[in-house]
Amino acid sequence: MDSDSDKTKKNVNLDSAMETLDKIRDVLEHEVNLQLAEHGGGVELASYCPHSRTVGIKLLGECDGCPKKGLTIEQFIQETLREFIAEDITVQEV
Repeated sequence: MDSDSDKTKKNVNLDSAMETLDKIRDVLEHEVNLQLAEHGGGVELASYCPHSRTVGIKLLGECDGCPKKGLTIEQFIQETLREFIAEDITVQEV
């Protein structure tokens, strides 16, 4: 049986994960998609694992078929999320 302390920790962890997820959505919408839209593309959040700090994304429009999408993911999307949220976030296409 969980103690009150364990329940509190789980609630704090859940709150923190939800807060991070909201921040990820915000950065993707207001920072990343604004830039990608200039090239006819975009990105959509597909998943987030708070334990591994991994963000799963789906590239949209011109970005989906672009031969440089690996660079876009690693050098732009991942670096932008690291700048605004946390340095240990990783991004992968799903």
